[in-house]
Amino acid sequence: APGDAGATQADAPAPGKRLRLEKYLARLERRVSRKKKAKRRGAEALARRAIGDALDDVRALAAADPGDGAAMHALRIRFKRLRYSAETFSPLFGERAERTAKSASRLQRRLGQLHDVDEALAQMRDAEGLSPDERAAVTDALGAERARLAHKATEELTHELQTLAALWPDEPPAPPPG
Repeated sequence: APGDAGATQADAPAPGKRLRLEKYLARLERRVSRKKKAKRRGAEALARRAIGDALDDVRALAAADPGDGAAMHALRIRFKRLRYSAETFSPLFGERAERTAKSASRLQRRLGQLHDVDEALAQMRDAEGLSPDERAAVTDALGAERARLAHKATEELTHELQTLAALWPDEPPAPPPG
């Protein structure tokens, strides 16, 4: 997303593909022309579906192995989409959506830290100019940091999934992480 320092080319939709949220926004725009009561009900149903789908996407990856860097990065992207959905529809859901966005943002940030360490580990494999001992020392330190962050992310994921379940009790519960 523009302005997101953590965004990568992989975050962007493939050419010709639209982000999932765009279809909800297009439907919302069509519904805006309806009568006021129907418009609000329709907009809320649409927003609820968008947030529900984003929650489903998060929950689908919530039980992934924290040692799987690709799965953790994919989960980070899912939390980013949940945050964007909640922010987009905060005028309809108020504090509930704002708390959802903050919860998603916390996990997105933590999983981003984990991804940064994964990237540093990958760079270390290709690093030139280091002795085998230096490379081993840096790799060991990064591995220890990754283990610390993965543990913290797992704890925070459990907490944030509970928070999201309390905010959206009408959505099915999340599977336990790990």
